[in-house]
Amino acid sequence: MTSKIEKFGEDSSRVLKAMIKSDQKMLTSADIETETRISTDKVQDTLGWLIRANKISAMKDAENNLRYILVDDTYEKHASIVWQSLKTNGPQNIAQLGKTTILEEPEIHGALGWLARDNDVGFTAKGKVKKYSVR
Repeated sequence: MTSKIEKFGEDSSRVLKAMIKSDQKMLTSADIETETRISTDKVQDTLGWLIRANKISAMKDAENNLRYILVDDTYEKHASIVWQSLKTNGPQNIAQLGKTTILEEPEIHGALGWLARDNDVGFTAKGKVKKYSVR
């Protein structure tokens, strides 16, 4: 049985990934519902959760519609790049991720931290070398 916190985490991860992948900088809740296929009430709950966690911000556009924007999308974008590389290329260490993503080492570590927080990445270790993979 999934706890409420785990469910919020899953929904939050889906919403953040949809916002990262979107070409639009600011999305409405309807845009997010369409992208994630999460129900209206759950999207509203998740948006509140993400605002409280300071991951997104809400603002009104020129037509007075409420829109949502990532607070700082740098780590989210890097996390998306690293996750996609791991999914496509399989388990990789930091050096391999540097070659397949063209990100710098600090950016990779930040992305892996973001993914680990959302439980989207795991690793195995052989000595001092860690290989990361998607969950």
